[in-house]
Amino acid sequence: MASGNLQWAAPKPLKLHGNVSENFRKFEEHWTLFEKTELKGRSEEERCSYFLLCIGEKGREVHKTLTFATPETETNQEGATTWKRTTNELKSAFKTYCNPRKNITFERHKFNIRNQDENESIDQYVTVLRTLAATCEFKTLHDGLIRDRIKTLDICRASEVSRKQVKSLSDQSSANVDALGKDQRKHNYRGNFRNHNIKPENEKPPNKSCGNCGRVHEPKSCPAYGKKCNNCQKLGHFAKLCRSQAKNPRKSVHDVDYESDSSTHGIDMVKTAVTSDNDEEHASLKINNTTIRIKLDSGAETNVLTKKDFEATVPKRQRRSKLKTSAAKLTAFGGHNIPVIGKCYLKCQYKGATEVLEFQVVETGKSLLGCTNCK
Repeated sequence: MASGNLQWAAPKPLKLHGNVSENFRKFEEHWTLFEKTELKGRSEEERCSYFLLCIGEKGREVHKTLTFATPETETNQEGATTWKRTTNELKSAFKTYCNPRKNITFERHKFNIRNQDENESIDQYVTVLRTLAATCEFKTLHDGLIRDRIKTLDICRASEVSRKQVKSLSDQSSANVDALGKDQRKHNYRGNFRNHNIKPENEKPPNKSCGNCGRVHEPKSCPAYGKKCNNCQKLGHFAKLCRSQAKNPRKSVHDVDYESDSSTHGIDMVKTAVTSDNDEEHASLKINNTTIRIKLDSGAETNVLTKKDFEATVPKRQRRSKLKTSAAKLTAFGGHNIPVIGKCYLKCQYKGATEVLEFQVVETGKSLLGCTNCK
């Protein structure tokens, strides 16, 4: 080359193995900078020569096989030769060679099935999604589709974190109960030498079930505290342990109480309670531009959507992708299980507010919103 500076400034020869499309993109990016800074004032013939020199020996072999719309040179009637080809034509021909025809359907399929890896940060995941989306030709939908994937991911992550926190609290409670039992046995052992009939005034068996929620827990940590009974409408206990007679003996399986059982690795245990259909509170909820009538149940801690409402709000072509496998269990008042078809995340609108909510989808019954989303 004419100048020693050009040797380090020029791009390295094009690699024609591996990801050839990506290799040419990097080569072209470097060439553009090189051309603007080092080849100012050069003729088009010189620029083309530099391009073929930089692209390397294997690239020049490829160049011999390429076809162009215009000839490299043109000779006039006087016999004078004029250079006609441009570097833009060279770049365009090589780009076509290095970028085979894309299968848009397959590219979008790769985007849709790409999930976040276990040790992958959210920033790394977004970068991968943007790279995949670049070849999908989403155009104006590009950012929106990536944002929806991240929002769904945030919902799933929040649910997972909640289950881990519940399990951690349950494990800590069990450890405290074990420690209390050991201390109590030591105390009783020493006390037996003094008086066999004396017991601590506030001694309480650690394995006794609570009369308000039916579970074993530490004092002042009952999950039924502040919750409304679906039977008598009073606060402080679940309907399954209600001591009052039902206002209406007719049974319904549409009201849901939520329980978390750490022995099942954080799987949600959901039980239905006996209630009356009178004086129920309902709301008109818009899901995917379709309005349904849904019951507001402040005593339930999960959202339920019937199959009928699911099919009414989700287009047929989207139902398979929207409906996910669910580990939740629904148990009727009589003890028999209510089959759960699956779970779904749907964009809901109410009084101008929009939020993506999780629903457990069941075959029959009533659709309802739990206490978290009734606020």
